[in-house]
Amino acid sequence: MLPKENEVGPPNPEDMENIKLEKREAQVVAIKAFPGLVTMAEVERQKAALIKILNEAPGVKIFNEEKLTVLQYNSPITLPWRRRNEVALIVELEGGDAGDAEGVQNQWYSRTVALSWYDAGIRL
Repeated sequence: MLPKENEVGPPNPEDMENIKLEKREAQVVAIKAFPGLVTMAEVERQKAALIKILNEAPGVKIFNEEKLTVLQYNSPITLPWRRRNEVALIVELEGGDAGDAEGVQNQWYSRTVALSWYDAGIRL
């Protein structure tokens, strides 16, 4: 990911031999945030919770349950309860166009129930 101001003329990396840039099509990704340490067992729990939520969401279809991405944002010395992690799955929206994406997003943000303080949009 590059900042928008570097999009036209990105800086040259120091080690060009090991770097590849590729252009990808836009994707819709469903993400579930969770705190704590990332273990295989925790990733499986979070993946199962995300899949359950997505299977119950109208107009959302999981592209491939096996293509899970795990995102970890903190340094290794961050206390476990302060860590922010996410699991992500690529999804397809019913109809497959941007208008549907907006409708699903509006439905998601208008929820009256949150599964955790992360889901509620509270950030530390």
